[in-house]
Amino acid sequence: MDEDFEESTVSESDSSTRSSNCYWALMNARSIVNKLSELHLFIEDNSLDLLCVTETWLNENIPDSLICPAGYKVFRYDRPSHAGGVAIFVRSIAAANQVSIPIEFKHITCIDVNLYGIYYRAIGFCRPPGLDNDSYIYLRDSVKCFQRLCSTDRPVVILDDFNLPCVDWSNYHCMDNPVYQTFLNFVNRYGFHQHVTQSTRDSSILDLVLSTSSSLVSEIFTSCPLSTADHNTVLFRINAPAYESVSEPEFYYDFTHADYSNLNAYFSDVNWNYVFQSCFYAEQCWEAFMHIVNTAIELFVPRRKSNQNRAKNYSVNYPRYIKNDKEKGCFVETMEDFLSPRGQSGIP
Repeated sequence: MDEDFEESTVSESDSSTRSSNCYWALMNARSIVNKLSELHLFIEDNSLDLLCVTETWLNENIPDSLICPAGYKVFRYDRPSHAGGVAIFVRSIAAANQVSIPIEFKHITCIDVNLYGIYYRAIGFCRPPGLDNDSYIYLRDSVKCFQRLCSTDRPVVILDDFNLPCVDWSNYHCMDNPVYQTFLNFVNRYGFHQHVTQSTRDSSILDLVLSTSSSLVSEIFTSCPLSTADHNTVLFRINAPAYESVSEPEFYYDFTHADYSNLNAYFSDVNWNYVFQSCFYAEQCWEAFMHIVNTAIELFVPRRKSNQNRAKNYSVNYPRYIKNDKEKGCFVETMEDFLSPRGQSGIP
C-alpha cells in the first residue's frame, strides 16, 4: 500500500462482548448546526453505534465539542464552500482511527472502527450534483481513492450521497453517461451490494449504503427527514460475522479415486454465460460457480467414512546419550537450527 494510504491500527474495543445489535445510520442533514438538538436526540433514541452525516455545512470555526453528543466522537471533512462536508459519529467506547488519505482526496472521510470486537472500515462521501466533464473527473479521481481504501481484509461499508438518481438498483444498470458508468463499474468490479431500496429524496434513491457483503446489512429502512433536511434518513443493522465451532466431518471426498474423465466432460458442457447472466455482484457469481463445482464433486468424487476414533500418537526417538529433559530441549533446538534454511545453507 502506498505510503499516503496508511492502514490504521485499531486497538481492541473496551467491550469484550460481541453484539448482533450494531446499528448504523446515514443522513443528509443540510446543515448540522441549526438542528443540533434534533441530531443528538436522534442518535440517542436509536442507540446508534455509528452515524454518517453528509451535507454538514461545517467550517473550521465550529469545534467538535459543539456538534458531538456525549458518549461519541466525530471524524469530519469540512468543504471550503458553504455546502457539502461529511462527518462520521461513532461511540466513544469503540476504538476508531481515521485512515490517512492523500490531500487531494480529503473530501473522502474514512475510518477503521472496532465495534464489539469486530473491525469495520466505514467510508463517508458526498458528491456534488452534475454530469459535466468536471463532475466526471471529480468522480473518477474519487473512485481511484475508493479502490485503494477497499484494499483491506475488513468489511467495507460506503455511506454516501452520490447524487445519481438514474441507477436501476434491481439490475445494477445505469444510463450511458461517463459519470454513471464510472461509478457503476466500480460497484460491480469490487462486488459491492447496494442495500437501500426505498427512495431517500422525492422518488429517487440518492443516499446509498454499499457493502462488500450482501449479508452484512439487514433491517434497513428509511425514516422522515430530520428537521429542515430534505432527504430521508437511512437506518440499518450491521450483522456481526457468525463463528461456529468446527467438528470433525463424518466423511471426506476421496479425490485420489475421482472420475476425472467425467469431471472434465461435465465442466466442458457447462454454459457459463447462462450461469452468470443473472449475477450482478461478486457473491452471486461465487455462489453460482460453487454450486456447479459442488454438484460435480457429488457426482464424480466418491465419499469415504472418516475414522474419527483413530488417534495419532507422535513420539521422538532421542539418541542414547540424552539423559534428561534439559538435554532433550537442547537437542530439539539444535536439530531445528540444522534443518532451517539458514542451517542447510551453512549460514552461521
